[in-house]
Amino acid sequence: MNSKTTWTLLLLAGALFAFIALFERHWREPGDFAAHPRILPQLKVAAVTSIQVSPAGQEEIRADRTNDVWRLTRPLSYPAEASAVESLLQALAQLSAANRLTARDLNARPNAAKEFGFEPPRFTLLVQQPDYTAQVLIGGGTPLKDQLFLQVIGTEGIFLVDASLGRLLPQTPDDWRSAAFVNLRGLAFNRLAVTNSARGFELERDAADQPWRLAKPMEARADNLRIGGLLQKLQNLRVTRFVTDDPRADLDAFGLSTPDLSLALAQGTNPAALLQFGRSPTNAAGQVYARRADRPTIVLVPAEAVAGWRGPYTDFRDRRLVTLTPDNVEEIILAVRGGETNVVRRQTNDLWRVIGTNGFAAEPALVGDLLGSLSTLEVAQFVKDVVTPLDFPSYGLQPPALQVGLRTAGAGTNRVIADLQFGAVQNGLVYARRADENSVYGIALRDFQRLPLAAWQLRDLHLWQFTEDDVARLMVRRPERTLELVRTGPNQWTGPATAQGSVNELALDECLHRLGGLTAAAWVARGPDQRPRFGFSDRSPTLTVELKSGAKLSVEFGGLSPRGFPYAAIELGGQLWIFDFPWSVYEYLQTTLPGF
Repeated sequence: MNSKTTWTLLLLAGALFAFIALFERHWREPGDFAAHPRILPQLKVAAVTSIQVSPAGQEEIRADRTNDVWRLTRPLSYPAEASAVESLLQALAQLSAANRLTARDLNARPNAAKEFGFEPPRFTLLVQQPDYTAQVLIGGGTPLKDQLFLQVIGTEGIFLVDASLGRLLPQTPDDWRSAAFVNLRGLAFNRLAVTNSARGFELERDAADQPWRLAKPMEARADNLRIGGLLQKLQNLRVTRFVTDDPRADLDAFGLSTPDLSLALAQGTNPAALLQFGRSPTNAAGQVYARRADRPTIVLVPAEAVAGWRGPYTDFRDRRLVTLTPDNVEEIILAVRGGETNVVRRQTNDLWRVIGTNGFAAEPALVGDLLGSLSTLEVAQFVKDVVTPLDFPSYGLQPPALQVGLRTAGAGTNRVIADLQFGAVQNGLVYARRADENSVYGIALRDFQRLPLAAWQLRDLHLWQFTEDDVARLMVRRPERTLELVRTGPNQWTGPATAQGSVNELALDECLHRLGGLTAAAWVARGPDQRPRFGFSDRSPTLTVELKSGAKLSVEFGGLSPRGFPYAAIELGGQLWIFDFPWSVYEYLQTTLPGF
């Protein structure tokens, strides 16, 4: 840096210091300024109908309020960002002066208008309400840039106000334009036509609170969760940049002459909105050009927010086989090919019962699991969109291997929630259909295997209930020997094993405690003909608990299940039931009872 530059900078710094020390200090002397709590005391934000801001040398920016909705009216007509307009109005309504330059002070300064930035003013504001109009001029700022000079036409003097007011003033119309691309909440529409490069499709709904359904190219249930999410993204879509308002703009240059994506919203046959999305700028792949057919404006919006609409119609089909609220289901009908049909009905207090001559209580948790599994059952493959009864045999659906009917309470056909049919297995899929639809679906085999194949699998898992003090005798029978123990009191037992000292009497009472509330881990089969399949034979051990009432509770043990549980069999209601015996109880029996 040469010496001439150094001296120039030093002189400028000195001049600035003198200005701050003398000139600005003089402005702030209390004797020269009068305090003014509010500069525009008559301004009421809620009553303002119009505000006009004219930046120096530029077109005026005007916003008008009608029915509590702000809209830009100059230099163009466009929805306004209400929060930006009202933030300025709030600041003006609360505006107070740090100091005030009086008429006497101004008379002593012949160049005051120029000196304080009012020749011309940086901004001219005109605020109108039915009973009041305010015209405000914004001048320059103080050297420290922390305050602005402000005049109110019709009010004497110049005010010194906080510079934060300047940050609320619009420099261009874009500062006050609403960045929302579309307000769906303000539109009534029950049809949505999507045109994209994949293939066009249409969605319909009966009313705003009703679910969407696919109307074209085929009628089908629609994925309302997906559609709702995409509509919410559209509602939240914000304009990144306003590109042009020229109604003669070349749409081809933006990919909007034949848009890559169009969304046409309508109420019946009446159009509500047409949204078009074109190509991306070469330097902004994450943005796309967009426009609304009712406006000449072309904007940029984030591409990700509309990407979900670009897929084929199959992306919008409901992949759930059934949509249900478990609490609304009052009746479940289970029918197995070549087997019986059972009805599982909700009782009072949310208990369930399998109805029939040999009916029994159902396990609420198992019924809940069934309904939960059905409600989350997803279509892995749309096998065929339209089938006739002639096609059913090829999918194992005439008759189906399993049929599940769901009903609400009451009478009549309106009770039906769904009738589901499951057929043949192929390539890891189970063919399925709904009785009210013409399509065949593929369900993942692993998902299907979570469903019970018969109502008996839903039986109450609680087997019996007793306490240690209810027990008179405990017996373990094997072909080669029988262990018999008699309970004579708390932790007191007699029998050959106790005489030999091979039984822990305290552990025996704990064993009874665990047996007293025995619960099956799962039902696996029923009927005596099933015994060999699960490892039962003439040599299978049997445990019997004889109660003081004379009742005898017996359970027989077989092989091990694939899950590692011992198979056990018990007689209930005159039938043999086979179940997974809880491992923790079985292990305790092994360690407590000699030779078990």
